Amino acid sequence: MFNSQIESIEDADLILLVGVNPRTEAPVLNSRILKAITKKKTKVYNIGTAADLTYGYTHLGSNAGILNDINSGNHAVCEELKTAKLPLLIIGHDTLTRVDTQAILNASKQLANTYKFINAENGWNGYNVLHRNQGQINALELGIDFKPIAHNPKVIFLLGCDNNITP
Repeated sequence: MFNSQIESIEDADLILLVGVNPRTEAPVLNSRILKAITKKKTKVYNIGTAADLTYGYTHLGSNAGILNDINSGNHAVCEELKTAKLPLLIIGHDTLTRVDTQAILNASKQLANTYKFINAENGWNGYNVLHRNQGQINALELGIDFKPIAHNPKVIFLLGCDNNITP
């Protein structure tokens, strides 16, 4: 779920993107990030594929193990995260379809708690997952997993399906 309101992006003083390209996946979100950089000099870090996001950012690499390095305090970005007052974490949809999804989510949750991406004292929740469609959010809330079907189903109910389905 995207816990931060879109307007709150402009308040963030540090943004960590994990497996997301906001320019192609959520252009309005990307423009808010640009506004935060312009208005507040927000620092942006990216773990995942390097891309032209229309603004400057620091690419930390494309290996999901970087999250573990940050959690253990063995990464250069750790000091920046410790001093951030309103950090924002945005996890991309593609991280939910990987073999190591659970490890990435566990590491990102630990990161969110360690570096106060979630801070009850000031009411800040900067832990966000950017989904591509509402149906997936609803399915996740119902506990439906997105693992490939191992057999050939006889019937599939597609309610409000707006994506391509590949058998």
